[in-house]
Amino acid sequence: MNDSMRLTQDDDGRDKTFADDGCFLLERLSLGRESILHGVKTQYSPSAERIYFTGQARSGVTNRPYLLGCLKPDGTLDPDFGDNGITSDYFINRAESVGTSITLLNDGKILLIGRVRGNSVPALARFTSKGTLDPEFGSNGYAILDMPAPDTAQGLVDKTAEDENQDGATSVTPLADGKILVVHTYVVTHLANTRAYVFLLNSDGSYDKSFNGTGYVQLIHPEADPTRVKLRSGFVDQDGTFVVAGGLHSNSKTEVPLLARFARDGKLVPGFGTGGFFAPPQTLFESAEFKTVIGQPNNRLLGIGSTDDGRGLLISLEADGKYNIQFNGAKPLLTRLDDSSTYWTAGAMQPDGKIVLCGAIKPADESSLGVVARLLDNGSLDTTFQGRGWTSTRVNGLTIFNALALQKDTKIVVAGYRYDHENLQGLILRYHA
Repeated sequence: MNDSMRLTQDDDGRDKTFADDGCFLLERLSLGRESILHGVKTQYSPSAERIYFTGQARSGVTNRPYLLGCLKPDGTLDPDFGDNGITSDYFINRAESVGTSITLLNDGKILLIGRVRGNSVPALARFTSKGTLDPEFGSNGYAILDMPAPDTAQGLVDKTAEDENQDGATSVTPLADGKILVVHTYVVTHLANTRAYVFLLNSDGSYDKSFNGTGYVQLIHPEADPTRVKLRSGFVDQDGTFVVAGGLHSNSKTEVPLLARFARDGKLVPGFGTGGFFAPPQTLFESAEFKTVIGQPNNRLLGIGSTDDGRGLLISLEADGKYNIQFNGAKPLLTRLDDSSTYWTAGAMQPDGKIVLCGAIKPADESSLGVVARLLDNGSLDTTFQGRGWTSTRVNGLTIFNALALQKDTKIVVAGYRYDHENLQGLILRYHA
């Protein structure tokens, strides 16, 4: 990395009043020697301000439960939540479990989203505000979504496939009426043999059969084999339709970003893109996919992801799936920060329309740094943020940010992990805006 452009660790914009010099490191020997964090969410209510996080604790290759934790605004664990700030368990008896994201419900309860059985099956759990399981949700607090029939090949998933699928994604989004949107790609026998599904659940975790008559629908692209569709994320648009994001493989080595829009009845919206799909031509990149999709002002969509050759990818669309002419000249925005490989993992919109992103950068011959960037609504870097539009932090080894959340005071909270000398540790950092 160009040293003249690199901010020192002391100047990286962290809020030094948070946790230990701006960084919370998850250390709880009773949970295991290692941990990783995948999700973070901020809460503001008249009675409390809290930061919730989720991921996985690890003690060897067999003891790997999900974890759900709660921090006070100063970055210390909340002793009134769970067991001194953390609750941890398995979705299914001692089967490897991981939490991937958190949704805070209007009634104060917490919906945990994750995966089980070697990360291959989506799992949900609902907790009270104190971190105890809510038995009124699903079965004793849990809802496990096995792959629906007729693709009953889910029963064929073996240990090899489970171990290989460490990158499978599950996305859950709450609706204003209490329904729950779930997006997941199942691995059947290996990573090239998958099925992408969209679910709509009732508030108690049961299927909402007004959605496609079953409560779920398999996403099938008319020009590709079903195994070629990979979904990563879902989003409920302002008009109540569902937008899902991921990638469409043309072969085993090439992939284009993919968006699809569903109506509330589970049918594709034909007025979006081409027959309900947006998939750009493969001209600017050999292979790329969206990690997530978020809403922009004026009912626009922002797809967030990366290319396989190390460029961050952003595409802004109008509600009908056409390019937003006000964003990067109606073209995909490909980014290499400081001439380093750049990967976006998550994003959020500020109330003023600015875009906040997180992920990682990988300078040549160096380990990765976690990165936070802020863009103007036209896609250019917002130089009022850290003087150049982005900042990066390395926390004692390779550092990657997996998720971000915005505070009402405009501060930015990120969650992820650090890795050094075979030590994997979950972390949360807070930055000034």
